[in-house]
Amino acid sequence: MDWSLYRCGRTGHITYAPEEPHLHEHMRGETGATELWQCLRCGAYVPGEPHGTGPAADAPSVRRGKQIRGDLILKLFAIERAIRFVLFGAVAFGVWRFANSRSIAQAINKDIPIIRDFAKELGFTLNHALLEKIQSLLHFSSSNLRLLALGVTGLAIVSGIEAFALWQAKRWGEYFAMIVTSLGLPFEIYELTKGVTLLKVATFGINVLVVAVLVDALWRRRRRQT
Repeated sequence: MDWSLYRCGRTGHITYAPEEPHLHEHMRGETGATELWQCLRCGAYVPGEPHGTGPAADAPSVRRGKQIRGDLILKLFAIERAIRFVLFGAVAFGVWRFANSRSIAQAINKDIPIIRDFAKELGFTLNHALLEKIQSLLHFSSSNLRLLALGVTGLAIVSGIEAFALWQAKRWGEYFAMIVTSLGLPFEIYELTKGVTLLKVATFGINVLVVAVLVDALWRRRRRQT
């Protein structure tokens, strides 16, 4: 698949008329009816006035081929990170509300009524005795719950930054996402040694793929600059 043509088909061609005479003639073409200019992305000659003109050094930077494919892959990863942001944020909110309540019954009855409503939809009744029994099994003080909520909030923030960075496909974002994801791999390997589940394997596989794609993108960019 020609990714350059794919992007031009979706967003349009990008043409530029350099001031240097030899480059100007190379980029320009004509038919009997109109003037043609070579697209900076796909290389096709398209009719109409160029989108810009000036020194060749000032020509817009255009992503091509595998770069475009890499951007699409990064956007898929960005969506996955955005889902994590929402999930971690919801968990953090629930833990914060529970930590600020005197009992789990109070948290569910007053602070998190959606839990009771959801349980009713599933056919369960969360009575006071059951809630107190659950609370007796949870040996967490309010201070420990707040620390847990703080940690989950931190994960949500990091996931949100990763989602934004990967979607933008900027260099700083690629470095940030690569470093953060790499730091989490040893912990995921440790979790796999304790027990293998489909969720753990899927999470580990996605993160390894994210790191591999980012390393490849950064390496290609470095080679183009040297």
